Amino acid sequence: MLALGGLAVPAAAPAVADTCANQAAREQQGVTRLPDCRAYERVSPVDKNGGTIAAGLTARTEPGGIAFWSTGGFAGTQSNIGSNYTAVRTESGWQTTPLSPPLTGRNPVLADQVYVVGLARDYSRALLVSRYPFAPGDQAPGGGATDVFRTEPDGRVTWISQPATLPDLSARAVDFVAATADLEQVVVNSFKPLTAEVTTDTTQQVYVRDGDVTRLVSVAPEGTLDGDGDPLPPGSPLPTGAMFGDGVASSGSGSLVGGSSPSALSADGSTVYFVTYRGISNPQLYVRVNALDPDRGATRLVTRSHVDGAPAGPACTVAVSFLAANRDGSKAWFACPARLTDDAPANGGFYVYDRIEDRLHFIGATAGASNPGVLGADPDVDHLWFTSRARLTDDADSSKLNIYVLTGETVSLATATGDASFAPAGVAISPDGSRIVFEGRAALDPRAGSFAQVYSAQAGVSGVVCVSCRPDGTPSAAIADLRNVGLSAFVGPNRARPLGAIDDDGRVFFTSADTLVPEDQNGTADVYQYRDGELTLISSGTDPGGAVFAGASADGTDVYFITAERLVPQDTDNGVADMYTARAGGGFLASTQPQECEDDCQGPAPAPFAPPTPETGVFSGPGDVDDPVPPAAPRLTVGTITAKQRTAWARTGRATLNVRVTQAGTVRATVRAKLGRRTVRVATATRRFARGGAAKLALRLSKRARTYLARHRAVKVTVTVSYSRVRGAKRATVTLRKPAVKRTNGGKR
Repeated sequence: MLALGGLAVPAAAPAVADTCANQAAREQQGVTRLPDCRAYERVSPVDKNGGTIAAGLTARTEPGGIAFWSTGGFAGTQSNIGSNYTAVRTESGWQTTPLSPPLTGRNPVLADQVYVVGLARDYSRALLVSRYPFAPGDQAPGGGATDVFRTEPDGRVTWISQPATLPDLSARAVDFVAATADLEQVVVNSFKPLTAEVTTDTTQQVYVRDGDVTRLVSVAPEGTLDGDGDPLPPGSPLPTGAMFGDGVASSGSGSLVGGSSPSALSADGSTVYFVTYRGISNPQLYVRVNALDPDRGATRLVTRSHVDGAPAGPACTVAVSFLAANRDGSKAWFACPARLTDDAPANGGFYVYDRIEDRLHFIGATAGASNPGVLGADPDVDHLWFTSRARLTDDADSSKLNIYVLTGETVSLATATGDASFAPAGVAISPDGSRIVFEGRAALDPRAGSFAQVYSAQAGVSGVVCVSCRPDGTPSAAIADLRNVGLSAFVGPNRARPLGAIDDDGRVFFTSADTLVPEDQNGTADVYQYRDGELTLISSGTDPGGAVFAGASADGTDVYFITAERLVPQDTDNGVADMYTARAGGGFLASTQPQECEDDCQGPAPAPFAPPTPETGVFSGPGDVDDPVPPAAPRLTVGTITAKQRTAWARTGRATLNVRVTQAGTVRATVRAKLGRRTVRVATATRRFARGGAAKLALRLSKRARTYLARHRAVKVTVTVSYSRVRGAKRATVTLRKPAVKRTNGGKR
C-alpha cells in the first residue's frame, strides 16, 4: 500500500499491453497475461523420434536462434547417442538442424558423446569436443582423450587439434579455450605437440588454428635463455609451458557455449594473451601480436618492470592474475602485488597494458589486489566485475568475500557477501557490462533464508537485489538459479553460461522452484522475469514436471525455456519435453482450433491476470510511509504527477518528479511508452542520496517520443521509480496530450 499525494492505493499488477499485433495468437493460447506482447512458440520439432529436449546450450545474441541438446536423434542426424541441434526462426516456424556428425568406425559408447563448445554467429559452423575419432589419423588406444573438431558448411569435419605427426597415438587431451565469431581462428591449450616447433608433451602450450594451418602462440620472447643460459632459437616454445588467458575455457568472441567476456583473444584472432603454466614459480603474462603472420609475429612480456622508465625483466614475483582484454586486444588488465611502474606502491595493484604503446599504466587498488576472482566484463571492458577478500574500498569488509566492479580506473564495492567462503555461481553480465546477476547460497537478503537465490547488482549502485525472493517478504521456500534448480528431468547444460539472463535495463530471467506469484500453481520449477521490482511468470506455472530457463536473446525478444506441457495447438507430441520461447510479438496462429484436451495434453488455459488499475498520476508500489514496515526501514515516496505537470510535460517535453527517501541510496526513474508496436524507454533520471532527504528528478522525453507526441497528439507513458534500498518499484501511468490547435482567421493560426 502506498500513500502519495495523500491518497493510499494498492500495488498495481504487472502492466500488460491492452492490444498487441499478435493478440489473436495470444488469445488462442490463453496467454494475454504475458508482458511485452509475448506469445509462446514451440522451437523444437514435434517429431523427436522418442527423444526429449534435455538442455539448452546457448541462445544466439540476436533473436531467433538457439542451440540445444536432446537424448534422441531426429531432424536427419546421423548420430545415435545424445545429439546437438540448432533452431532458427523462419516466417512459418522454427527450423531444426543437427550439429553432431555421424559416428562411424567403432561402436560408440556414452563417453563418445559429442559436446558443442562453439557456434559461428551465423550457425554455419560448430566446434565440437569428443573422444570419438572422427579423423582416420586419430588412432589413440582406448578411444584417446578429448580432441577439438569443427564442422564446415559443406558437411566436412576439420580436425582442429591434429598433431604435426600422424598417426596420433598420444592419448593427450586438448582443451578448447577461445574462437573468433566465424570460428576461422580457434585457440586451444594442449600437452599434445601440434606444431613442429614443439617436440615434447611434458609442457602445455597454446596454439591457434588459422583456417587450415596450426600455429604456435606461446612462442618464447626473443632473447629467452634455455636451462644452460644460452639463447633459444627463434620460434621456440616457452620453456615453462603456457595457458591461454586465465586458463579457463572462456571467450567473448563468438556465440559460444560456455562463452563469457572477457576474452584473451582479439576479435580478429591476431592478438592472444597467455600466461605461464600453473605450478611454475614467478608466473608472468605475455602477449602474442600478429599471431597469424609467421613473418611479423612477436611475443612480448607484459608483466615486466617499467620502474625508472627502463623496461627490465620480470618483476611480478607472486601469481599474476589476468583479468580481461578488450575486443581488439589493444589493452589488457591484470593484477600483480608488486611495483611495476613508478607511480605504483610497493605492493602493486591493478595495471592496464597498452599494446600499441607497449607500456604499463597503474590504475589503483593496493593491498591484497592479487588473485581476484574474475566474474566478467563487457567486450570493451568498460566494466570489469571481480571478487576479492581484500579491502579495496572504504566500505568493503576484509572478513568477507567482496564483489567489486572496476569502471575506468575506479574500483567500487557492489556488496560484501557475508561469508568468506562464498563464491558467486552462474554469473551473467549485461551486454554493456553495467549489471551483473549471479546465484548464491549466502543470504544476502533476509528473505532468502537457507536457500540459494538469484541476485543482481548495478555498477555505481551499492548493494544487491534478490530478484528471486518472494515479493510479499516471507522467507523463500525453495531454491532459484539461472538454469534448472537441480530438476533431474533436465541435465545441467554442459556448464554453459546463462547467456541473456540479464539485459542493460536490469531485466532478469531465471528459474525458481518457489511459488512467487499466484499464477504459479504447480509447486515446482518455473521461469520468471524480474523487471523494476516486479515478478512475472514466463512459463505456464501449470506443468507438473516443471519448466527451466534455457537462455534469452540479448534484447529479451526471445526467452527460451524447456517444458513438457502443450503450450501451443501445434504441439502434438503427447507430453515430450520441448524447447519453447516466450517471444515478444511472436506466436504462430494455428489454422484450426486444437482438439479437446485429454490426459496427454494441458488442461484449461490459466486464468488471465486481473486488469491493470485505471490510469492515474498517483504512484503505486512498495515502500511508502503507510506500508506496515518497522519505522527504521528505508522508505521512498514519490509525489503525484498533477494535471498541470502533465500539460507542461506534453508541451515542453520536460517534467520534474519529486521524490523523498529516508536513507542513503540511489533512486532511478524510468519512463516507458508504447510508440507504434514497440514499448520503449523514453526518459530516465537517476539521483544518488548520501543521506535521507528530498530531491527533484528531471525527466526529458527522447526525441523519438517527442516526435511521436507531435504527430499523434497523445502518448501514454508509465513512470517507474526504484530505490536501491527498497524491494520493488513505484509506478504511475499517465497520458500526455498536446493541446488542441486553435485556428482563427479562416483556419490560419
